[in-house]
Amino acid sequence: MERKQWDKYAKNYHKEIISPLQKKVINPLFSDILKIANRKKLIVADVGTGIGDLLPFLSQNFKKVYAIDFSKKMLKIAKQRNSLVNNIIFKEADLRKLVDLDLKLNMIISVNSILGPSFEQVEKSFEQISGSLKEGGIFIGIFPAMESILYNFMLVYEREYSKVKNEKRALKDTKKISERKKYNFIMGVFDDNGEKQKNYYQFELRNRLKKASFKKIKFKKVLYPWGKGCGDFEDFYGMPKMWDWYVTAIKK
Repeated sequence: MERKQWDKYAKNYHKEIISPLQKKVINPLFSDILKIANRKKLIVADVGTGIGDLLPFLSQNFKKVYAIDFSKKMLKIAKQRNSLVNNIIFKEADLRKLVDLDLKLNMIISVNSILGPSFEQVEKSFEQISGSLKEGGIFIGIFPAMESILYNFMLVYEREYSKVKNEKRALKDTKKISERKKYNFIMGVFDDNGEKQKNYYQFELRNRLKKASFKKIKFKKVLYPWGKGCGDFEDFYGMPKMWDWYVTAIKK
């Protein structure tokens, strides 16, 4: 998604966006950060900080925090919410031009901030993150999982098949319910009437990070509760939860 879309969501952020930082979401980010040795001597950047939900936690656990976003309206709200904190530096900047800030950071966190549909721009974002980290620097990223969407489609199909006991009819109904035509599974892009969002396969993230000079790439899942936590997807209470990919990596 681009700047104008994020500006539009700023005022009603939590009504518009399903956040991996909201309550009832199982997110390993916080416990992993608390395990980092000497973290209060480190400088971190929250790229795509949005309205600054993560900033209070980061400011308490790191020496200095750069809060970076290209949405002027998002950044304004983030500043207002963290106006009394003295170790946060706010920067209005595009992640795809992050190196221009010349920060050389110990750590970068990206929470669902690389969502633009362009292949070229996604590659550039990973390159810019790598170029802004010191050698041995830590990257933590959360990304919408394409596999999670396919998992939901499978659950829908199984439910519809149990109703009609006809494979062709169940498949037709599943495509309609799941809005199949809005998904480009090759590019991992969801197109909702022109508003496009990038989703990621696990193998894709691994390849992109290796290409951007990262090593020790490890994956976990951010788990969302059924119901409002999963947005517009069909709910399947009692089944394993849908997820975002949570990845950590080290700059070579």
